[in-house]
Amino acid sequence: VIDEKNQYRPEEYWRDANDFAGSDGFIEININTQNYNFLSANATNRYKHVYGIREVKRDIFFVRPDYFIIYDNINADTPHEYTWISHFGSGVKVERNWVKGNAGNQTLGIGILN
Repeated sequence: VIDEKNQYRPEEYWRDANDFAGSDGFIEININTQNYNFLSANATNRYKHVYGIREVKRDIFFVRPDYFIIYDNINADTPHEYTWISHFGSGVKVERNWVKGNAGNQTLGIGILN
């Protein structure tokens, strides 16, 4: 979420597919191997309604079988407020730079690097 705005969506009762023109996101890189997967996605156009945004990208590195590394890169001409949202089940707690919580029969741990 950038400046309290989610990704672009036309008005609630849009009728014309052209309302979505220029708001597409896309995958730039997709690599699959036996031990890992890597995906780089560009969502810049999804935030076309936020002034001063130059680039919004997310890279995901999956190290089989258990670890995901997610790197978000946001480049802007002007200062903005960025909100990152994560969905847990129950029992969420913060321990230093980690957020941990239940995710079904597993524990989901998110380590914040920067």
